[in-house]
Order: sequence, then C-alpha cells, then structure tokens
Amino acid sequence: MLKAYHGFLEPQKRSFNNMESVLFYNIINIQKHYSAIAWSEVGIVALTYPQRKKLWIRRKLEDKIQHRYPYVLFLRPIPRQYYLWVQKAWTGRLNDKIILDLNGLPDFQKKILEITKNILIGNTCSYSWIADHAGFPNSSRAVGNALNKNPIPLLIPCHRVVLKNHNLGGFRYGHKAKWELLKKEKMNKFLL
Repeated sequence: MLKAYHGFLEPQKRSFNNMESVLFYNIINIQKHYSAIAWSEVGIVALTYPQRKKLWIRRKLEDKIQHRYPYVLFLRPIPRQYYLWVQKAWTGRLNDKIILDLNGLPDFQKKILEITKNILIGNTCSYSWIADHAGFPNSSRAVGNALNKNPIPLLIPCHRVVLKNHNLGGFRYGHKAKWELLKKEKMNKFLL
C-alpha cells in the first residue's frame, strides 16, 4: 500500500531503477465530476476517469500506479497546466502537447500509448491501425489489452480507438462513456 502524507512535509527522494521515488497527487473537480491525478517531476503519471462520487478515488489512483512504482504519494496543489489539460480533455477540447511520465510500463504498452496519444481530436483509428504503426501487425487484441490498462485516460485518448468496421469496440469505462467522449469531440474522421 502506498503512503500519502498530507501537509507540508518535504519528500525524501529515493532511487529505484534510475527513477525518482516521489509522486505528487491531488483530487480535482471538473464539472461536478472528481478525478485523481498523480505526477512526477517528469510529467503526469496517472489519472482516474472522472466520476460523480469522490469515494474511493484516491484508492483507484493508487491501484493505477502501485505496480509501476514503489513510490510515496504527497498531496500537493496541482500544477495549473495539468488541471487545464484534464479540463480540456473532459470537455472535448484538448489539442495541446501534454507531458507524460510513462516510466515503469512495459515497452509494448509505452509504444501503443505513445501512438494513441497522437490521435488528434475529432479523429478515430482502429486497433489494427495502431498495431501496424507500432510494428506489430495482427496484434489488435494486444493493442486493446494495452489500452484497457491505460493509466492516463482522457489525456491518452484510448476512447478514440475503435474497431476496423467503425463500431465502438471496448472501453474500460463502458460504451456509453466512450460514445459521450466522442460526441463531445465531434468525431469527424476515421483512419483505417
């Protein structure tokens, strides 16, 4: 279990596989939905999908990062730019270059997430398109599994990945949530 320190304690940095062992986190409210975000000195590490209830949100964040890092979490005010990115993503307006920290993830998943991160707002692509561009043709199912474990939903827009036949396909948070996000973004172009 990760420890969280509230207040103004200064974090102790420890090295693990050449990575710093300190993460910061906070819970944000965007349009009556709560999301927990964690970040390192490099960039955003994890984000929980926005939900109406605040209950268990910090625990969901811990679940996303505890297998990646032996980190200690410190409560800190969220950097304004990170807040703006999440707000824009939730309202379907994020086209900014974002700074992420994907350390601790398997190489295959990192590659899939990097490609997915670059799908522009209003566009979608298929799982097979991502597999081909990652250099793993015929690995659509593996792409789906990697996206299902996306630690930074919204900011890495896995909801923009659909089936080759233009059906929605899977989404960890449900088909309705995927469709709502795509409607907010005014989906207009499909890349095979």
